[in-house]
Amino acid sequence: MRILLWKQILFGCFLSLKGEEQPMQVIAILNHNAIIAKSEEGEWVLIKKGIGFGRKIGDPINERDVESVYQKI
Repeated sequence: MRILLWKQILFGCFLSLKGEEQPMQVIAILNHNAIIAKSEEGEWVLIKKGIGFGRKIGDPINERDVESVYQKI
């Protein structure tokens, strides 16, 4: 399993055909600074200071809330 790291999220990668933002959904909380989220494109590890604090499974996450992204390829 290889992991792809993006330093910034390309804002267009999570947009629907209508151009509307599609939030990702939390499926696991690793710690206060990392979570696993699911989108139409697959599962992602999202990293930002405090991103997991107070989150619950099923909560939506916007790409503006994320600093680094890892995806299974």
